[in-house]
Amino acid sequence: VVHGDVKPGNVLGTSGRRFKLADFGTARKPGPAPVDGGTVEGSWPYTAPECFDGPGDARSDVYSLGLTLVHALTGTIPISAVGYGACRAAHASLVLDPLHWTVPGIGTRASDWIRRMTATD
Repeated sequence: VVHGDVKPGNVLGTSGRRFKLADFGTARKPGPAPVDGGTVEGSWPYTAPECFDGPGDARSDVYSLGLTLVHALTGTIPISAVGYGACRAAHASLVLDPLHWTVPGIGTRASDWIRRMTATD
């Protein structure tokens, strides 16, 4: 299933340090989805760049999860642009600094993993 709106507000913490994904209102089966006149589903600060031009796929959810992890670890939203065009441009040019440079306790493997999740290529 492609969730389509992975963001901090849709990740619920449970007992035992487990997390669950909620709000499957934009979820769909993998594969082509109809594009409805340019509407971007999901929350723009966490939406993968390709979703501004089409429906995206499971890789789009990985990108959104990477940005969600950055937000959880740093306390800041990686994309602070406002408006469709500004958000689209910010995602297209996003290159994150390695988190192990600024977040105490984050190792290089985790930092590299998150950077790969948020890579735009």
